[in-house]
Amino acid sequence: MKKYILYLITLFVLGVFSFRTFEFYSNKNKISHANDEIIYNAMRIEVIDKDDEFALYGKIESDSNLDILTESVGKIKNVFVNQYDFVKKNQKLAELDDVLDFNNKNTANINIPEIETDIDTKYSEKFIPSKQKIQNMTNKYIISPCNGYIKEIFQDTGATLSYGLTGGQKFASISCADNLSVNTSISTKNAKYIKPGMKVEISSDSFKMISKVKTISKIVNEHGSIGIKIAINKKNMSDFFIDENVDVRIFGKTRKLVKIPLSSVLIGKQDENIVYVVDKNNLVKAINIDIVSSNDEFFFVNGLQNEDILIISAVNLIKPNTKVKYAMD
Repeated sequence: MKKYILYLITLFVLGVFSFRTFEFYSNKNKISHANDEIIYNAMRIEVIDKDDEFALYGKIESDSNLDILTESVGKIKNVFVNQYDFVKKNQKLAELDDVLDFNNKNTANINIPEIETDIDTKYSEKFIPSKQKIQNMTNKYIISPCNGYIKEIFQDTGATLSYGLTGGQKFASISCADNLSVNTSISTKNAKYIKPGMKVEISSDSFKMISKVKTISKIVNEHGSIGIKIAINKKNMSDFFIDENVDVRIFGKTRKLVKIPLSSVLIGKQDENIVYVVDKNNLVKAINIDIVSSNDEFFFVNGLQNEDILIISAVNLIKPNTKVKYAMD
């Protein structure tokens, strides 16, 4: 008897749950049922003037990445910076101990081999150090060549750095902040709407700023998109982090667009964006639209006409070229 009662209670709970689930999804999709017939919610299309907005993702990068090389022979006594630190030009990055002084009598007669080469004299003077040049390399400190962010440090305290005919040993790498930009890309379809000088909003968890489109690439990359560089104001350098991912919003010219709810768009085959409109005979037709921009609630699109009646609920249930019933939202 107890098992029978438990069985009835279970059926009752399942029945209530199924009804509530159906009711929830019906409300969520804004459809109603009359005599087993679906009544869709619809809206009348209105064309508006809207500034182009292109929401993209970008990355803060430097156009000038340098290796910091030692100009002395010696052992690292102290390292004053860490990876990702922002440093200023000529700032001391590390201190050397036991620096080899080529002006000392014990090293004045150091042998610099004569190199026979077919390269021209100008190249030789630039890249092959002379004895005089080496004799001046007694710098006790490694200094920063620019304002920027330390990307990586290759040597630690106690390491011995050398200097040879090919130049100094790599101590660290730096991204020069004087040439920072946000690098992003946009589809070839929308790239035609982007022009240098257009207003751009750059934002992340740590900052927000207004800038302009700096340059647009003329080459389509491997992903089928066009690269864009956005200038960064040097006044805001302390807010940025090298390789930080940021949100990018480009504002273009004013165009006549249509604002439609996100719920009205169905992704079709081959990534088509499909919406359904109803004609005067209540026949529903599928239309492929062009999405220009979006926000958390709406798409701004091309491809619809003023006064079109658009289905905005349960579009996954619609069969094209069939009659439907709808209620204006």
